[in-house]
Amino acid sequence: MVVSVTALVLAALVIAIGVLVGVFALAFLDSCYPPQCRESAVWTAVIAPLAVATAVGLAGMATTIIRLTRRRPAWPFALGALAVAVIVLAAGAVGYTAAVG
Repeated sequence: MVVSVTALVLAALVIAIGVLVGVFALAFLDSCYPPQCRESAVWTAVIAPLAVATAVGLAGMATTIIRLTRRRPAWPFALGALAVAVIVLAAGAVGYTAAVG
């Protein structure tokens, strides 16, 4: 149970930090000029991973809570949600870098 709760808290923190970084990345988009920067690709690289990471985090949390109430092992689902959230946000960071650079 401790591992499950810890993994879910870490997933929530990772997603919250991702949202904060995404908001700042979009806030400073005014220096994005067409020859080397694609504004629509930047929006996609920020919004899509945040939406997917949030959905994965909520699904992982719901699955973990359901399994814990049924007294079944839940830590694999919590760790999976954390891992997928990190991977999706990292892919978004790579997409953002490619769209800006």
